[in-house]
Amino acid sequence: MNNNPPQTFVPNPLELPPAPDGFVWSQVVDAVDDYFRIAREQPVQNSDGMILDGRLETAYKVGSSWAQPWNKDSTPGFERLQSSLQSIRRRAIVTLRPQGAGYVIEVVVQKDLEDTDRTQFATETSVSHRHDGTLVREQDRVDDSPQTLGWIPLGRDASLEQAILADIFGRITRGDSGGSLRHH
Repeated sequence: MNNNPPQTFVPNPLELPPAPDGFVWSQVVDAVDDYFRIAREQPVQNSDGMILDGRLETAYKVGSSWAQPWNKDSTPGFERLQSSLQSIRRRAIVTLRPQGAGYVIEVVVQKDLEDTDRTQFATETSVSHRHDGTLVREQDRVDDSPQTLGWIPLGRDASLEQAILADIFGRITRGDSGGSLRHH
C-alpha cells in the first residue's frame, strides 16, 4: 500500500507573494545554486520607478547518474535513469518579473543528448570513416574514445523545473525558525 501523498503541480510561470527584491532574488540564487553552477545573473529591480526583470542563467551540467544520489540536477525516476545510461546535460534559465507588489517566476531547464561519432564500446574500429558528409576533425587525438559531434536538444526537463519552483516557493513563503526571514 502506498502512503505517499500525491505530488502537487506547481504552475510555471508561478506567482510569488510580495517580499523585498533583495530577499526574493537571494532565495532564487540560493535555490538554483543547489542544482547548477550559475554563469550569469541580473538581479530583479522594482524601486524608484525602475522595473527590471531578474534573469539567471546557469552553466551546462552533465546529468547525475544513479551513482550520484546527492546531486539534485537529475530528478529521481526516468530522468536519473536516462542520465545514467546516456550522456545528458542540462542548464536552467530563470526569469523573475515584478508584478504589482509580488513577482512572477519562470524556470526553464533545457536538456540535451550528446551526439558522438560512435558508441563507447563499439565493435567497429575508429579507423572507419563516415560517408555521410559529416566533417569529423581528429587532430591531436590521444585516445580512442568516441568524439562528441554536438548536442541534440531534447526539450525541457519539466520534473526538474517543478522541483526548482517548489524549492523557491517554499523558501519565500515560509520563514526561518528564528523569524529573521519572515516577509509575509
